[in-house]
Amino acid sequence: MELNFLGVARVTKAVLPTMRAARSGRVITVTSLNGIVALPFSDAYNAAKFAVEGLMESLAAVMLEFNVYISVLEPGPVRTAFFANVGGHVDTIDDDDPYRELISRFNKTMADLGAAGQSADSVAEAIREIAADPSPALRYQPSDQARAIASQKLVDPTGRSVLAATGRLLRFRTDGTSRGR
Repeated sequence: MELNFLGVARVTKAVLPTMRAARSGRVITVTSLNGIVALPFSDAYNAAKFAVEGLMESLAAVMLEFNVYISVLEPGPVRTAFFANVGGHVDTIDDDDPYRELISRFNKTMADLGAAGQSADSVAEAIREIAADPSPALRYQPSDQARAIASQKLVDPTGRSVLAATGRLLRFRTDGTSRGR
């Protein structure tokens, strides 16, 4: 929360007075698809990204009155050193961890998603496009995959489709087969 939410909030708070006084500006915050759809075993990260989404959504309407645009970029997996830096997986506590099998399947899925993610250059290009847009939107997803996942949540107020999609991340065995359900 300190880095992924409070850091973003502090930097935003620091720049808004100048933009407000100038009656012009842009805040482009790179959040994550995890701020829209929570991934299993990423509880604190998801919470921080949901908090950033709420902060920016709340500020967006207010700051438009001062001609300051607030936008969030919500990428899904990006091919960076992130997965290697976190070891590419969630660790289990011990051999009798009740989540061991779920975590094993989740780690395999995340490794595959990380390898198939979009390039960092494509995310940088999306930031450039947002900055150049004369009237930027609040939300952007820089890949077809991210747009599909975000759209799924936004059109299903019950949350059932999101639970079905995130639950699929836990149903695949390490050999690539599905457990069903």
